Amino acid sequence: PLRAGDRVVIDGLTERPDLNGRTAVVQQKSLHAMGRYVVLPDGCDAVAAVSIDALVRVDSRKVVVDDTDRLASCAKCGAEAKKRCSACQRVAYCGAECQKAHWKVHGVSCGK
Repeated sequence: PLRAGDRVVIDGLTERPDLNGRTAVVQQKSLHAMGRYVVLPDGCDAVAAVSIDALVRVDSRKVVVDDTDRLASCAKCGAEAKKRCSACQRVAYCGAECQKAHWKVHGVSCGK
């Protein structure tokens, strides 16, 4: 389980694709029993309740936890994703245009 203060990357949200690729901090208050955590995304003023399936734990060197092999929705527009970032394989995109447009957000956590 994640703990308050853990840094995570949000990946695979369909209801808030604008948060995909952003790093966030797990807050003290959690909804772990329901499979969701309350996180504060970097650059946001409000917290979000996010499913554990859409969170990837980060350590100081690289992303270390992501055992999913699924392609979720595009991190930029929310459409069906066809490919993943070739550098980290953590964030999915529908095409090159969305990947390029999302780089300012994803590049922070990519590791490339």
